[in-house]
Amino acid sequence: MAVSFYSQNTLFIDNISQFHDVFDVHWKGDEYEVFVNPLNLEDLKGICEIFVKHSSNSLEVHENTNDFFWNGPLDDHFIDLFGEEKGSQIMDEAIAYLDSLFE
Repeated sequence: MAVSFYSQNTLFIDNISQFHDVFDVHWKGDEYEVFVNPLNLEDLKGICEIFVKHSSNSLEVHENTNDFFWNGPLDDHFIDLFGEEKGSQIMDEAIAYLDSLFE
């Protein structure tokens, strides 16, 4: 079960779309829809590392991914996979990891 985010930043999308094994990018008229299928914390860390390579700071990740790590669909994805407690824990750890990469 894949989850997606939207972005209008063409340069960011061009950079991350090189990772075909992670991101499935589709043009939707005035923005891109990017699908990912993370299955565990390690997958999320890999996504974080790619985002950090192509962003100046955490705020830019928020802007480029339409708050992907901080809104419902990704949380729901991990809650569906692991249940409320474990899914939320994985997301908390991923967000902390993302933030640590900018320190």
